[in-house]
Amino acid sequence: MNIQMSIFIIILFVLLTPGVLLRIPPKGSLLTVAIVHGIVFALIYHLSHKAVLKMLSGSGVCISGMCHNGHGDCITKANGDSC
Repeated sequence: MNIQMSIFIIILFVLLTPGVLLRIPPKGSLLTVAIVHGIVFALIYHLSHKAVLKMLSGSGVCISGMCHNGHGDCITKANGDSC
């Protein structure tokens, strides 16, 4: 994983920490709030990580396990394949 993707994950985590931007549910117990914020983090990451990877691949950077295809995009390499 490259440093830019790590920074994206750190920023997303900090922003979704309960009390930074919001607290869901507002009157929930500590455990309930932590679980809801964990689910929100996972959902936002799942929906956005491919777009972030595509944006980063435009800068010529691919994460571990990926290679550039003929068009300069990052693609997942098959088992045993080298870049």
